[in-house]
Formats: sequence, structure tokens, C-alpha cells
Amino acid sequence: MRRTRGFSLIEVLLVLVLAATLLLLAAPGMRSIMAVARLDAAIADFSGALALARSEAIRRGVRVSLRNLEGGRNW
Repeated sequence: MRRTRGFSLIEVLLVLVLAATLLLLAAPGMRSIMAVARLDAAIADFSGALALARSEAIRRGVRVSLRNLEGGRNW
């Protein structure tokens, strides 16, 4: 009786096809998860910038303003 080790080409191809199918089904859901993560990060950045502006206003004793000069996440 002869024992073979490893996988046949058909088995490997079948696993690749199944993995690709699962990836295609999961891709739309990942987009929404990524969008929510980006939104959460932007909210955290803005909240941190507000806290820093408030503490600087208190420390300096003057009115401060918060601006987004670069149009990105740098406040």
C-alpha cells in the first residue's frame, strides 16, 4: 500500500476557489467597516483637537480658534 503525502493539484485549486469566493462575498462588508473606522478616527482627532484648544485657552487666558488648514485630519 502506497501512502502519498501532501495535497493534489485539484484539492489546492478547490481551496483557492473557495477562498476567493469568500473574499468576494466579504469585500462589501469590509468597505463599510473601513468607512466606520475612518469616521471614528476623524471624530477622535477632532475631539482631541477641541480638548487641546480648550486647555490652551485656559492656560493662556485668551480666546483661541480651531482651524482645519490642510483639509485633512490635522487640526
